[in-house]
Amino acid sequence: MSQVTASNIETPTERGATRPIGLWVVIVLSALMVFRTFALRGIPNLGETGPEFWIVAFTGDVFVGITALIVAGLLWRVRGLAVWTIGIVWQVIGLNDFTVAWQLFYIAPPFFDTGNMGNVPLVIFAVGIVVHLLCIYLLVRYRRYYLG
Repeated sequence: MSQVTASNIETPTERGATRPIGLWVVIVLSALMVFRTFALRGIPNLGETGPEFWIVAFTGDVFVGITALIVAGLLWRVRGLAVWTIGIVWQVIGLNDFTVAWQLFYIAPPFFDTGNMGNVPLVIFAVGIVVHLLCIYLLVRYRRYYLG
């Protein structure tokens, strides 16, 4: 079994294959996850106006948001087992974060006032879960593009 090293990761132009449209969807959806850095606004308020354990969901949001462009860039520019694995693991982390937020919403409602928003946060969580599941499916479906 060969090891994956920086020297045996190839760029898409080296193989000359065309990227499937499903992988463009993954790259764009991954890059759009940068919006999750919004959680930085709420972290200072934890403990004062709301439950401190929301730090779990907020930390996940910040991590996914900050690394979104890095992961999208890797998926766009580089091929190989390492990049494909990073993409899958990153999507699973994002999926886990949305499911934790969904659970926390019922355990202890968020400290921010949802007011007229009603169940909008739950819809956002559900859409996020579906997006991450779709990305995982597409990465597995088109794995040959990265794995050769």
